[in-house]
Formats: sequence, C-alpha cells, structure tokens
Amino acid sequence: MLTKKRFEPSSIYKLSLFALTILTLLFHWNSKTSLLTDIQGSRDRYLSGNGDTFLGGISAVFYGSIPNSYFLWWQYLLIGQVLATGLGLYFIFSHWVNVTGKLNLIVTIVLSYLVLNLGVSQSRDGIMISGTALLIGLLIRLPLSKFYILVPIFIFIFTFSFRPWLAFAFFFVIITVFRLKTKASRLQATILSILIVIFPSISEFTISNFWNIKSGFPQQAVMIHDLGSTYCLSSTQQSREIAYKALLKLAYSDESLDYFCNSYKPTTWQSTSSPNFTDPVLSLLPPPINSIKAGDESKYKELEKSWVYLILSDPKTYIQNHLYFLTQVLVGGDSTSIEMDKFFSQFAENRNFDSLISFTGSIYNFPWKLIVMSYLLTPFFIYFAQVLFIFSRRKLTYIRFNFQFNMLFLFWILLTTLGFVSDNGRYTYLPALLVIGNWVYQLPKIRLN
Repeated sequence: MLTKKRFEPSSIYKLSLFALTILTLLFHWNSKTSLLTDIQGSRDRYLSGNGDTFLGGISAVFYGSIPNSYFLWWQYLLIGQVLATGLGLYFIFSHWVNVTGKLNLIVTIVLSYLVLNLGVSQSRDGIMISGTALLIGLLIRLPLSKFYILVPIFIFIFTFSFRPWLAFAFFFVIITVFRLKTKASRLQATILSILIVIFPSISEFTISNFWNIKSGFPQQAVMIHDLGSTYCLSSTQQSREIAYKALLKLAYSDESLDYFCNSYKPTTWQSTSSPNFTDPVLSLLPPPINSIKAGDESKYKELEKSWVYLILSDPKTYIQNHLYFLTQVLVGGDSTSIEMDKFFSQFAENRNFDSLISFTGSIYNFPWKLIVMSYLLTPFFIYFAQVLFIFSRRKLTYIRFNFQFNMLFLFWILLTTLGFVSDNGRYTYLPALLVIGNWVYQLPKIRLN
C-alpha cells in the first residue's frame, strides 16, 4: 500500500524562502524609494570627482563602483542585498526548522519575509541588515575553525563600515562568539573583539584617504541639530545666545535666523538646511542655514568649537535635549506608506502588466509595512513585549544570547540617541530583528511552567 510522502519542515521552509526571495526581488525591482536619494547623491558626487564622506567614504566608493549598464545600478544593489539576506536566512533556519513545531515554522517564515523586505531597503540600514543576516548564517554553518571565522569577520567589517560607530554595540556579542567558536582565552577574545569593533572605523578612514575622498563632515548634522534644539527649545538665555552665534556662522543671511525656529523640527536636522516646499509660508523663503560644504575645514572647526563650548557650559540642556531625542528613538517614526488604493486605481485605469505588478506588489508588501507602521519594531515595543512575556510566566529557562543581544540593543539605542539627527524607525530595525530572531531561534529550547 502506497503512503503519501510528507514534506519535512526543512523542505517547506526552503520552498517558502525561495518563493519569498523571488517575490521580494520582483516587487522591489522597479520600486524606487525616497531613501535612494541619499545614496544616489553620494554616488553622483563620487562619479563627478567630488566624492565626500557625508555618508561615509566607503559609501561613496561602493555605490559609485556599481555598474549602471543593462540593469540600473541600484537594481544590482537590490540583487546583492536580497541574495545575501536569503542566503543568510537559509543557513540560519533551513536545518533548524526540523526540530521545531508547525507554529514555530510559520513564525519563522513570517520572520524571514520581514527580514527579506527590510534587508533590501535602499539605504545603508538595508545593507547592514542583509550583511548581518549573512554573517550570522555563516557563523552557524561554518565549522569550528579560526580560519573559517575570518569570513564573517570580513563581512562584519565591510557591513559596519557604512555606520562605523554602531559596530561598538556588538562588543558583547562578538566576545561571546569568539569564546564559543574558538579556543581563545577570555583575554584573547576581549582584545580581538575590541579590534574588530574598531576596524570598521579604520576601514572608513583608510578608504577615504586612499581614494582621496573629501571630508563631508557628517558630524555637522549632529552639531547643527543640537545647536538648533538649544536655540529653539532651551529656557536658558545664555545657552540660546551661544547657539545663536554658532548658527549665525552658517546662516543664509543676517535675517534668516529670525525664522529659524519656524523651520526647526525636533525630529530632523534637515528642516533648517533644506527647502520646505510643503509649507505655504516657508516655501517662499530660502533655508535659514547652509550646511558646511565638503572640504571647508575651517568652518567645520568653528562649528565644532562652538558645539563643544555649548555642551561644557550647559550640560543640563544638552542632556535634556537628548532625553527628548531618546523618546523619539524609542518610538521612532517611519515614512512607510501602504498605497494599495493608489496602485489599485492605477491598475483599474491602465489595465496593463506594469500596473498589475505594482498593485500585486502593494498586496505583497502590505504585511511588513503594517508591522512597521504599527511600531512593532520600535525599541519600546520590543522591550515591552519581552517584559510582558517573561512576567506572564512563572519560570522561563535561559535563552541563549538574550543578554548579549539586549546589551547590543541598549548600546545601539545609546549611540543612536547621542548621534540623533532624525527619528527614522529604520535606524533601530537591525537590533530589533536580532532580538526577535534570537527568541524565535530559541523557541524549541524554551520550557514554560
């Protein structure tokens, strides 16, 4: 008597992951987003011979080196990111799902769908998500060897060269991985971990100098936003005067600071240095200040000196401003929109293949966009969910790496708050996904009473 062959969870997951990878590539293929503007600008400046480090030297060189023939350059980037993310998820979960139940399999497929779509974001954050997925997958699959561990180390250095300061948040994770993957002593693991989290900064500095990339002074965004926040929000008159004098050196005109606070937004530094075409009053006026041009070292030093002086003279206001920024980081907003109705209207009107793909893509993208728009990936929700889950049970067995990933998340939040220039939720997607992914990965080992 013939029996019907049952698919193993591994086979179901592999088929699902393959389908999700293809669909993600298909529905993002012609989907240019506003996030592309920043990296497009960095690429264009590099190709014109005026490359700068405003988004990082490695960003300028990397984006500027992607070919633009046959496919558009950002489509090559999309292919690379979706393949890295898909391959990483395959290494992480394809065997693991065989030791878990049906519900966990479904949860894993949903998580993979979320990671894939966030990992193809046309930004440095998308590259960090896709690169981290790949390096974790390699760490899980590669044999216990000091030689093989060099591969994920290289991927880590490359990935976090795009935002080098965030590499330091991985210190506790890296030292734990070294102790597990190699026979290194605690001292050796500590030294190696310190070197690894420093290397992205060294890489950024080296590449910028080797390719003669001019300094774009990315730190100016933090300084301008701190000064603007003090000038518009502080109740300390002396601090407001210090901030005013500093901003006056960047002012468009002698009168432009008169309407500076009308343009100021606590949620983004760009509101005071970019045209505002949506406000019926401000659209008629130039931006109050001009950001420092690449290579203008003397003006940057003046701004830096004023910024440091303001912090030292009034640390209370600085702390107050950043406590406010912290609330923005914890519940970071996002400009993601669903737009199903718009694409449906286009399909109903045009009835062609392109409009059908766009409308179908909006349906495919609806779940992950809904998750983002519901603030389910914000630090506040992630920590609230963990506390609620733990305290709803009398006993919870130890979850491996939970301490390390939560420490990573805390340091990430701290670094993001110190360098706050915008409340984009995408800045904290990666650590949120790491915490969620670790909990999902440990589900078969969790025992609840």
